[in-house]
Amino acid sequence: MGNIVGDLMNDICEYAKLYSYEKVCEKFESRVIECNNAYLSYSFAYHVPCSNVDAHSKIVVNSGNVELNYLFAKDIKGADIAAHGKVILDSKNPEYNYLFASFVNETDIDKHAKVVIVSKDAEYNFFFSFLKGADVKAHEQAIIESGDAFYNYRFADEVYDSDIEAHGKAVIDSKNAEYNYLFARDIRNADIRAHGDAVIASKDLEYNYKFAKNIPGADIKKHGRVIIDSKDMDYNYNFARDIKGADIAAHGRVIIDGGDAELNYLFARNMDGSNIEAHGRAVIDSGSTKYNLYFASCIRGADVASHAKVVLDSKDPEYNYKFARDVKGADIVAHEKVVIDSENLEYNYLFVENIPGADIKAHCQVAVNARDYDYISKFESILGSKYAKFNEEIFDAVINRKIEILIGEDKKPVTKTKHIV
Repeated sequence: MGNIVGDLMNDICEYAKLYSYEKVCEKFESRVIECNNAYLSYSFAYHVPCSNVDAHSKIVVNSGNVELNYLFAKDIKGADIAAHGKVILDSKNPEYNYLFASFVNETDIDKHAKVVIVSKDAEYNFFFSFLKGADVKAHEQAIIESGDAFYNYRFADEVYDSDIEAHGKAVIDSKNAEYNYLFARDIRNADIRAHGDAVIASKDLEYNYKFAKNIPGADIKKHGRVIIDSKDMDYNYNFARDIKGADIAAHGRVIIDGGDAELNYLFARNMDGSNIEAHGRAVIDSGSTKYNLYFASCIRGADVASHAKVVLDSKDPEYNYKFARDVKGADIVAHEKVVIDSENLEYNYLFVENIPGADIKAHCQVAVNARDYDYISKFESILGSKYAKFNEEIFDAVINRKIEILIGEDKKPVTKTKHIV
């Protein structure tokens, strides 16, 4: 039906452009009224200036359609405001009573207000309270009795001389963690302890963390206990990091028990009084080469040998190179052997370039074995005259490799040069 009405109105509007609105009324209005269709009557009265407003208004009123009665009264000049208003009042709908009172001229504000107040709908009592002539205290009482946390918070925050205690109690009784936090944060003279207790009882991690962080006078111990009991590693780390007076040992134990390598490393690095040994053991047990490297290189008092074993056992050339480079007291020879055995050209080259005392001959041999001219050239560029110190056969291999490139023998299958001893 809606599509037919829309199509019909499109045709009527096109007809009016070609001829006139007067001709539309003369030829079609009586038939439109005969349809007794509220939407069609509203549309006709809206688009056709010479329409019979009284007749169309009556059809809309008789339909009892709340939205169309509101729109007709708002949009159509000459509408029977009282009749349309009565449909809205009888509907008891708080939204359309508010809209009617707000946007329709010559309405009975008090009658529409009474419907909204009796409904105890928090949203529309809140909006109604801002209308000129509204009984603010009556709407406020309806909001308080509704128990809606959001609009009790908003009323206390936005309306001058609101009953802070009553709105605060409604929010507390709602047990809503978010609005108890916001009420305590934003509303002057809020009952911090009571709102804090509501947040604690909710066990909501986000708002327990925020309450402890941002509300002066918050019970840090109780909010912290909610976080600790949750076993959530991220919130335990954040709470310990950000909240003055947090129980570092208890939050740290959650992180240790959780076994996450990154958070154990960060906790040990950033928290004064953290249990370095226990966090280090968690990182070691995780087997993460990355965080064993970080722990050994950044944490004072770390068990370097144990962290090194994880990296060595991984056989990863990147992290063995970085361990030798970054960790004071690292076993250079052991990490170097892993890098050499990996035959990874990049990290063999970096080892020679950045690690004092590296076995240059052994690393260069990796490049020669691979017959990789680019890395042979890189070794040559950083070693220079040091080539003279090598066994003659290595130098021969370097020169012969360059000759191979020039004569095209580099296409031949790779055969490793015998390691020079």
